Amino acid sequence: MLEDQTGRVDIDIAEDQLRRFFPLLGGGFDILTEVDLTVSAWFCSQPGLATDYLKNRIQTIFLDGKAVDDPEKAIVKDGSTLALSAAMPGLVGATFRKGGRYAALRCEISHNQEKASGKRITGLLTLKLFNMVAAEIGPVFLRQAVRVNGRALAVFLDRLPTFFWRREPNIRLDGQALPTSDLSPQIIEKKYIWLKVTPS
Repeated sequence: MLEDQTGRVDIDIAEDQLRRFFPLLGGGFDILTEVDLTVSAWFCSQPGLATDYLKNRIQTIFLDGKAVDDPEKAIVKDGSTLALSAAMPGLVGATFRKGGRYAALRCEISHNQEKASGKRITGLLTLKLFNMVAAEIGPVFLRQAVRVNGRALAVFLDRLPTFFWRREPNIRLDGQALPTSDLSPQIIEKKYIWLKVTPS
């Protein structure tokens, strides 16, 4: 059963160490959330996110692999993948910028207008956060708990610098405190991990 393959890891760390987890967010993480909403409505419904952040800061949006020009028209569905980025450099950044003047160059890979059903549905959404977006809104999701692949998390933790572990972060697996030496071997046995990172 899926429940048997899923664990929970809680990590309490110093505030200045939270940035160590931002690269993990670009690989994709899952959240339970209300779906069947426009990208704009979904974003504005998230606790801790400023309503004008999507308009003013996020310049590139991909929904299920297609560029989004109008967040008011693209629908987040159960099982969707939503990637968010601040401005990217060069022609690539200009081409994929939402509502940009080069949007016509990518008409075949742009998200078309859809309609929401109007029903309140909870589903699983995969998020990918890049560059400054990961740093600025990533902590909101890390504090709430995100679901990541167990093996990917184990590899990520093994690659953290030695001085990170010298700060002796408080780590619990399924509610039980663990020494860092036992963490990765037990995490890797789980298909999924709900990860919550709380800065102190």
